[in-house]
Amino acid sequence: MRGVVSATDLRGFLYYHLPRGAPPLAGEIRFRVTGSPDPTLFLSSPDLLNQDGLPWRIPLLNLVRRRSRPDPLWLILLEDGLVSHNQSLLSSQMNIPEEPGLSMNTRLIYAFGQPFLLDFSKRQSRFRVVGHDRLEAFRMHISPNIPPRHLGILSWFSKGSALCCFEKSPLSADEGRRAVVLRVLRIVEPIAFRPEAERLWPRIWAPIAVLEPREGELLQKYPMKREMVWTAPRGVAEKALGILYANEVRANAA
Repeated sequence: MRGVVSATDLRGFLYYHLPRGAPPLAGEIRFRVTGSPDPTLFLSSPDLLNQDGLPWRIPLLNLVRRRSRPDPLWLILLEDGLVSHNQSLLSSQMNIPEEPGLSMNTRLIYAFGQPFLLDFSKRQSRFRVVGHDRLEAFRMHISPNIPPRHLGILSWFSKGSALCCFEKSPLSADEGRRAVVLRVLRIVEPIAFRPEAERLWPRIWAPIAVLEPREGELLQKYPMKREMVWTAPRGVAEKALGILYANEVRANAA
């Protein structure tokens, strides 16, 4: 199990988990570390975690996207009555991208406030947002500053990652419209600037240190000399991230 804190000599149980109020296709398989095959230890034992602190998981969408033959884990879930043929039918009507990788799995988003890992050294981040009857996959440039490509580099940072989440904008300027901001929950890997970033950043605007994402705060951006809260592009907020608004309404009505 790659990316986990310790994957040697693990004993426990795989189990199916569907977060409360989440769409059916947001289900996932997790691993409960009990240390022995005794099922009575299940409730008192912890889940296996990744190095970023999030639960290790296999998203249900990763099981149903295989069209040639059913995944064995999917067949077990189906036989145990934990999933239904309707979920498989629904998934067949969605354009589910063939994008493997642990980081991709952690960015399967279904709710505001749901933590995911974000690598700030990457020029773009990939997301999948899942609703009750649709899925949107998209790439988005998340940068707390002016686009670095304007100065000849792809990213200001050589490394650095954090657990983040999407939130509805609390800003008065965004009242009455769909606007989505990003909160930095916890720094996982400390931020480091690229050497050329130090040289190219216009120091007359502000010290380059202002670009560092700050734990517990909304992500900022710095166009020219102004400090502003980062917000998702209008089209993304309306279409893809609009699914989060619909999921919230449905969950509150349940």
